[in-house]
Amino acid sequence: FCMAANADVASLFLWDEESRKFILRAEQGWSNPNWVDGARYAEHERWTGSVALESQPRYIPDLYQFKQETMHQGVSRFYADQVFGTNLSGTFTVEAIGIPLQLREKRLGVLTLFRRTDQAHPEKSGFKVKEPELLREAGDAVAEMIGALLTDLRLSWEQDERERHETVYQALTQGNPNKTLENRLCEQFSISFRTLQTALFLFERPGDADSLYQAFVYRRIGKRATHPLLPDERLKQAAD
Repeated sequence: FCMAANADVASLFLWDEESRKFILRAEQGWSNPNWVDGARYAEHERWTGSVALESQPRYIPDLYQFKQETMHQGVSRFYADQVFGTNLSGTFTVEAIGIPLQLREKRLGVLTLFRRTDQAHPEKSGFKVKEPELLREAGDAVAEMIGALLTDLRLSWEQDERERHETVYQALTQGNPNKTLENRLCEQFSISFRTLQTALFLFERPGDADSLYQAFVYRRIGKRATHPLLPDERLKQAAD
């Protein structure tokens, strides 16, 4: 998509329902690509978090000037150095395209494209296309592909999850009889769910979170702690 649009940088932010943020899931052309899964925007946050909520794609001929003239004033440094290797300024600016991604009225995310502005001809766009209707059609095609991929990933995860639960169940019912039930449960849970440590807490008094105690702990790597683990507030809340 970056090459087809003649963009220097492309960023795919997908909506994460749990964190309520648009999170960078793929990039092309970032100065620092290590920000994949790290860079994120809330709804209405900066230009990216705002254009993601719009119904139509947006083309901005000068992103630095746009930010100075709108509510986004003063945010030219937000991820700019990671994206472009420098901050936006009057002497270094980009033209931008933001394409909201939706699939059957379900919000998926936003695709942003950037291209360095030609200072000699700032009025001339380097993008091959910037008409909203054509960008919307392209965005719909991208949304369809992302939707299909997310469905495949979800189905694959669900299958893996069923298999993980089955291995834990088999360890409990058919595991080594010389090991306690607690040992088999924690050991297989760590193996199936790839945890470094699994601890089992039980109620001393049914339903009383303050009476939780460590019944068993299994560590895949390193020595087991010599002192019992104490339940923290998050564990007590989960137990309630």
